[in-house]
Amino acid sequence: MSVPMDARNHGLTKPSDLLGLAGLYLYALGAMPSTVAAKTALLCMAIGAALQWRSFWQALRSQPLFWLLLAFAAYLAIGAVIASQAFPQTSDDQRRAVLDLLAASGPPLLLGAYWLRHDGQPRRRTTHILLLAAVGLLLTITYKGAWSSLVQVANSSRFTMGMSPNAAGILGGVLFWGALLGLLSCIRLSVAIHMRWPFALSMLALCLLGSMMLVLSGSKSAWVATALALPPLAPLYIRHALSQRQRRVALAVLAIGVLLVALYASTLGRGVLETRTGSAITALAQILDEDSIDVKDGSIGPRLQMWNEAIANVEQHPLTGWGPGSTKMLLRNSENPEIRNFPHFHNLPLHFLVSLGLLGTLLFYAIQAGLALKAWQSFRSGAAAAEHAFFTLGGLALFHVAHLFQYRLNNTPGQFLLTLAGMVALSAALQHQRHDARNESPAAPH
Repeated sequence: MSVPMDARNHGLTKPSDLLGLAGLYLYALGAMPSTVAAKTALLCMAIGAALQWRSFWQALRSQPLFWLLLAFAAYLAIGAVIASQAFPQTSDDQRRAVLDLLAASGPPLLLGAYWLRHDGQPRRRTTHILLLAAVGLLLTITYKGAWSSLVQVANSSRFTMGMSPNAAGILGGVLFWGALLGLLSCIRLSVAIHMRWPFALSMLALCLLGSMMLVLSGSKSAWVATALALPPLAPLYIRHALSQRQRRVALAVLAIGVLLVALYASTLGRGVLETRTGSAITALAQILDEDSIDVKDGSIGPRLQMWNEAIANVEQHPLTGWGPGSTKMLLRNSENPEIRNFPHFHNLPLHFLVSLGLLGTLLFYAIQAGLALKAWQSFRSGAAAAEHAFFTLGGLALFHVAHLFQYRLNNTPGQFLLTLAGMVALSAALQHQRHDARNESPAAPH
């Protein structure tokens, strides 16, 4: 008995599809807590895509973002070769810098986007990986025994939960944002079906966990980014995604979410807020009064000095920069002894201008702008659920605002956050393109 052609060609019956989707889910679950899991997941997705390379090529070749990513990868490779010849003593730093950048804006983004849209159901796949990513975040929190010492460190001035303070703060802000969108999506679905209270309660628990990470991390850059990036997007989501009669309830939920963060910050997070904001206010007052950046805050003062150093280095090599991985060497050789022990310039745009020059920086931010544009277009066209599009916009906005004061592409959580948001945006663009191709295809002959 012959197998029907449709059954033979169904995506889920192919071993390559199963391998690719397994890699996608493993990446969402394990990329943050384990680099071994991340590499295994990428290998599975890459092998699956190689076994159906024609489909992979056809899906991506018409996307301008695909060519921008290839151009960025080529630019990194050429820059690394040039830098290795000029500064052979920093070859390890150069190699790590290139790999970090590729991990955040290279093959993982392309492979994940391809497998998200491959079976024609990107919304369902996106929901799966967002839920798995939340579980992966919980695994990261419990990594290194951080969860067992939660009560003991709750009153300390720095709370990392097994990660660096900035990574914990940024991921906490995104987790709070994603859980808030989950609560609002329950309101959106409540008109058609009965609201699923267990799901809503789980989203509320994630809101509390995200606010705990955000406040107790002690990361001022994450606080500023959350305060600037997420509030404008929440009313925008409510206005565009919810009906008129749902908006009042959604605004009440938003107000409750903000109130929960404020209440938590005023109780367990009180000591952290007072310590971190007090030192920042003191440092700013000294700078304004004395017109000097030689302050003892340990955060703002050194940053201002590093940024001045970065500008001086940019002026020497404005177009191509000093090469990937060169920032540690430049800071180590600085005439200012107070910044010699820092590994980077604590500002993503300046860091890129120093190491990649104007050309590389423009390429990177062109990719990020393209991802944000695709997320918005996919929402407006109906190719992606509003929650997925706004999660992408919120994640990208929070990440880049926070990185005006920090540089966190050189750790797994930073890479993962940027890649996950990029996957969602690019996969929605690929699915929209697929629908357009179907609509434009000529009718089959009778």
